[in-house]
Amino acid sequence: MRTIATQIIIAVFGLVVAVHLYCCAKPYPTARNITKFFLMPLLLIFYFRTAATPYPLIIAALLFATLGDILLIPYLRKRSAVFLGGVASFGIMQVLYAIQIRRSFQQYPVKMSRWILVALLLFLV
Repeated sequence: MRTIATQIIIAVFGLVVAVHLYCCAKPYPTARNITKFFLMPLLLIFYFRTAATPYPLIIAALLFATLGDILLIPYLRKRSAVFLGGVASFGIMQVLYAIQIRRSFQQYPVKMSRWILVALLLFLV
């Protein structure tokens, strides 16, 4: 059963996603950059509220995604070091997700061929 607070978080997240997608489709770069900053933190709050046991690697991955979003905001990425920091943040995020997925498969075994697992990990990277 979802609490009222969780439902509010879902509604706010949905609203921010809708505004962000609208701003991506229309030429509203400033509004897009503002909404982009709130996507991952809201997802992190939702994860904390709904996960039975939040995984530290997922939390770290979402924090790196937030950092990557901030560093890749257009007026910051004009500096190559900032751009590379944003790209590195997203790379670290992907590695953390992959490690957590692997751990989850070990914790909750699923009969799956190794090739499907390799294809899944390559898709995520």
